[in-house]
Parts: sequence; C-alpha cells; structure tokens
Amino acid sequence: MIEENKNYFLPFPTRLRQLMDDTGASQQALADYVGVTRQAVAQWKDGKTIPDMYNFKRTAEFFKVPYEYLLGDTDSKVHENMALARSLGLSDDSIETLQGIKEFSEHDDEAKEYNSFGKAVIPMNEMSVFHLYRARELMMKILEDIPQDKYEESIGIR
Repeated sequence: MIEENKNYFLPFPTRLRQLMDDTGASQQALADYVGVTRQAVAQWKDGKTIPDMYNFKRTAEFFKVPYEYLLGDTDSKVHENMALARSLGLSDDSIETLQGIKEFSEHDDEAKEYNSFGKAVIPMNEMSVFHLYRARELMMKILEDIPQDKYEESIGIR
C-alpha cells in the first residue's frame, strides 16, 4: 500500500502550488530562477522535501511575496499589508481599497466646482453624492472581510 504524503497540505507546498497556479509560473521557470532542478521544485510542491534557507528566500523573491506568506504565518502577499492584515483581519484587496479611498479623498480636496465624467460635466454636489455612495459600498465590502470574532471584539461584545 502506498503511504500518503501527509506533508502535501502543509503551508509551504500548498502556498507554492497556489502561487504557481495564480501566476502561471512553470516549475522550470522557478527552478531556473532559484538555481535548482525542475525535479526539486516538483518535490517542494508535493511536500516531499523543503528548500534550504537560500532557496526559500529565492522562491519568495521570485513570487514577490513575504517569507511569512510562504510559511503560512499570514494570508497577506504584500509585506506592507501584513500588520493591518494581522491586527484587523483585512485582505490585501480590502487594504488596497482603503488606500484608494484615502488617495481619492486627498485629491478630492483639490477638486473644482465641476468635474468631468466621461463626456458629461457633473456639478460637484452630485459627484459628491455618487462618491459617498461608492465609498459606502466599498466600506461594506471591507467590513464583510473582517472575521466575526475581531468585529465583535472591536465593538466590545467579547
């Protein structure tokens, strides 16, 4: 009877397979970048072996993700987002949405009385209503991303 590989579902091989699927990277491309054989990468993906520290670092560089992501310590693929992801439970997408809102609000202060939207010119008061509605939609999406226990803790239920 063939022994099942129990390391297949550990964080590193799982994240490696996901990154390769998401980016379309081949085993050979990763192997060439890291400086190992394609077979070594195949064994990493299957959880049969793990890379040494140097090859682990090169793998993280190849995919442009933090080491903590490959280790399974964070779900954030962006190093700068890790603290917010950890403390608030937000995804990279939610953090990027919040950053976009912040950047927009900084530029909104510079807006004139009228703003052009495509070929139409819209009075700023109507544009503001639109942006407030859009910001509300985006905030609702972000709030859905917060884990229930963190939300309850933040409002004092726990």
